Amino acid sequence: MEIFKFILTNYGPVVASVFLMVYLCFFVKKAVNGNEKKLKDDISTLIRENAELKKALKENQKLMNEGVQKLNTKVEELNEQLDHICEVGEEDVRDNEES
Repeated sequence: MEIFKFILTNYGPVVASVFLMVYLCFFVKKAVNGNEKKLKDDISTLIRENAELKKALKENQKLMNEGVQKLNTKVEELNEQLDHICEVGEEDVRDNEES
């Protein structure tokens, strides 16, 4: 009993710190491993969602490009019609000036 008392009085803080470090090592390791699994799951979910968003973005860009092409063709048609109307209007003005 005297030996334990001597060890505790002289080396008590050292023994307590060793036990504390061992305790923290085992339980912190367990907590970190649990968090790693959760983090891996979160990252895989994030990557999956990112891939879905990229796919949706490509589809939207494709639709937008098709819409822009249709609008460009419509604008060209309208410009041709406007040019034709302007030509007809100029002919009418010449006819009015001649008569």
